[in-house]
Amino acid sequence: MIPEFITLFLLIVIWFLTAMLIRRLRRKTTISLDPNLNYLDVSDLIMEKELPNKKNYPKKIECVTVCVGYADFLRQTLPFNRAHFDRFVVVTSSADTETQMLCEYWHVECIVTDKFYDNGDVFNKARGINEGLSRLTR
Repeated sequence: MIPEFITLFLLIVIWFLTAMLIRRLRRKTTISLDPNLNYLDVSDLIMEKELPNKKNYPKKIECVTVCVGYADFLRQTLPFNRAHFDRFVVVTSSADTETQMLCEYWHVECIVTDKFYDNGDVFNKARGINEGLSRLTR
């Protein structure tokens, strides 16, 4: 068994690394052509291209996570991680009422599905992820 303080420490480290990654993704990426002059902003070049349907979409970061039977972990991480995303979606099973109540408490979208167990599978996480991804903004 891992002592509780080590588990808490690992959760904090994961949260910190996630926050740093999201901050990096939200910042513009710059490539220096010359150490002193001439910065090329790659993100501006990419964003200036028109999308195929010629709409300008605002940047949004959406998150899908699967939680079945691990509401205790979600209780520790959700309050910190949901602030980093524009939309946070939790996919769970109908039997996991604790996760559903936790999502309701934190005002997070909860998708209840039993597709994890289709075709006699013990637990098919990929089906849950696909269910969550199908609900995101396109």
